[in-house]
Amino acid sequence: MGNQIFSAICGAISLRIAGIVQSLCLMLLTIATLFYTVKKNTIHPIHIRSASGCVVIGIALGCASSFLGIGGGAIGRKCSKRLSAASVDKLFIGLQLVIVLICLWNTANFL
Repeated sequence: MGNQIFSAICGAISLRIAGIVQSLCLMLLTIATLFYTVKKNTIHPIHIRSASGCVVIGIALGCASSFLGIGGGAIGRKCSKRLSAASVDKLFIGLQLVIVLICLWNTANFL
């Protein structure tokens, strides 16, 4: 579904504008995730208990990750099991900063 959204955006506007939208969305999502990672001890989580709420959130996140071309996998989960939580957080923060810089570079190249 996310790939279809991206294709529809590319069909409606130029590929250049679609690339800018994709880069900016990924950058904003990464900044929000980075903020949460740094401040997670002071942010209270929301627990969604309804099955329909979980399905809607799952579909929305799946579409967003497909549109943005991101995802995870078994290899990443297996590697993170061998590291301490603090080490994983540090690596994750570093990776997020790299992603933000790449998004800025992509956005600048599309302009």
